[in-house]
Amino acid sequence: MKLKRVLMALAITLSIVVFSSTGALSQQILVWDYDNGSTYPDPETGNQVGCEYGIKQALDANGMSYTSAYTLPSDISGYDIVFAVLGLYCVS
Repeated sequence: MKLKRVLMALAITLSIVVFSSTGALSQQILVWDYDNGSTYPDPETGNQVGCEYGIKQALDANGMSYTSAYTLPSDISGYDIVFAVLGLYCVS
């Protein structure tokens, strides 16, 4: 239940950040999935999902387009927003 509230707060915060900036619908967004494949159980389905799942859901729900990457591009100057997904804990 706590995880669901955290994800909801993240989605609301993401919506505020993205839509409060100028030209919100044309933002270039990168979701950098750098979490070594970390997963957690989705509180609604119980299925294992990646740590980037909540961010991508929030972006999709708000009609935002984005690029996903497992490696950080050498030049990120073309992006207005970069979400660095680092996982829940160190996976070794």
